[in-house]
Amino acid sequence: MERGETGAYEVTAVGGERVQAFVPAPLPPEPPLDLAALQGPLTVWDLEGQAVFSAALPHHDHSARLAWGRTRGQLAYRGGQHVRAWDVSAGKVLLDLRTSAGHFLDLAWSPDAALLAVVDAAGVVGVHDVPSVKELWRLPASGTQPGPASMGALAWSAERAG
Repeated sequence: MERGETGAYEVTAVGGERVQAFVPAPLPPEPPLDLAALQGPLTVWDLEGQAVFSAALPHHDHSARLAWGRTRGQLAYRGGQHVRAWDVSAGKVLLDLRTSAGHFLDLAWSPDAALLAVVDAAGVVGVHDVPSVKELWRLPASGTQPGPASMGALAWSAERAG
């Protein structure tokens, strides 16, 4: 197995003693894109420094979340009472959701990126068909009655049929 440089030792003085620490090299980004700060418009850059997508965010939130659709170049944003999904290559909004239940807690793309699941603060999970912009299912997050959500994250099974 060929390995490149994995890091370097750095020497510094602490309390009059010289100490050495191994600092690992940064990992390559996956996916190979850099997201600009969420204090203004959302901007996606390629590794050569070219902006490939930019959009105004519906809500600025320190706990905002971004999620990439794995197969279709789609990007979803969750912040406050908003969820928005884009086709990055076309710069087109695919889905724009609002909740009256306080705020959204999480979002997740299906493996084929055709569906987007979101959970709100009331604990209700909505599953949306992105191409048709329709809500397909509305499910309580736990038990049989909607209520304050105790779930922290959404995830799809890899076996989901397309």
